[in-house]
Amino acid sequence: MTTNNETNTNKPSVGIKAWGTVAPDVNQKKFVKRDEEVLPRLKYLKFTQQCTDVRLISELGVYYSCRVSLPKCKSPFGDIIRSAWPVYEDCPLKNEAKLEPKKRYIVLAIDRTDDLVKIFDMAPTIYSKIDATLTAKNKRRADDDHVSPLNFDISILYSKDAPPTDKYNVVGQDSEPCLSQKDKDLIIAQLGSMDMIDKILAKQLIIPKGDTVRKNLNSLGWDGGPILKKKEEKEEKADTKTKLAEATDDDYDFTKATVVEGTQEESTDAAE
Repeated sequence: MTTNNETNTNKPSVGIKAWGTVAPDVNQKKFVKRDEEVLPRLKYLKFTQQCTDVRLISELGVYYSCRVSLPKCKSPFGDIIRSAWPVYEDCPLKNEAKLEPKKRYIVLAIDRTDDLVKIFDMAPTIYSKIDATLTAKNKRRADDDHVSPLNFDISILYSKDAPPTDKYNVVGQDSEPCLSQKDKDLIIAQLGSMDMIDKILAKQLIIPKGDTVRKNLNSLGWDGGPILKKKEEKEEKADTKTKLAEATDDDYDFTKATVVEGTQEESTDAAE
């Protein structure tokens, strides 16, 4: 579902866009060149509790990545590898690993749990739910009175055992001015200035070249060939573990083989 004037397009794009606008231009090379300025190091936002309240403080960063399952991955669900595509065509994720990079989002946010500014690496399911909340809030507002997620706190409800599409639910709190003076003071105390928000976000959107992506894959034990998706990998493992007995004349239906050793592994959905 496309909301908030974000148009459907076959042209993939990366970069920074305002909430509720069309995607940025793919050729924004300023996000590729590294900034030599030393920027504050921020933690990533993690959902370790049932409800996490945040205030988004930046526009929306867009990039592409793949979740890969390789021998040296740190996560049991596979690690996220950034794609060189669509800025660079020589992306090993697409060309050699035969994977299709998916869009992800990055914003800066204040974590109300500890009042720290953090990097919020956002899965598409969370983005779509924030975007739907924004659409509902602006439905009866005049065009010149529209709000963005910078205007209200967001409660993100996390259900570990829910299906992937339902693991996260979003509740938008009451709208208010963009940032209170208290929030601005908090940001300045941690980042040095409000200008640092855009600089940190831009640096998070540096697009790796193909050789860098290849090195990242190799460090996880990649053999240079196609990478099976999680579902395909489990099906292949199940096929090799399952042994079928030969039918005998004593069987009631000897046209069907019987599973006698090994069981198919339960499929585990990767966390978003």
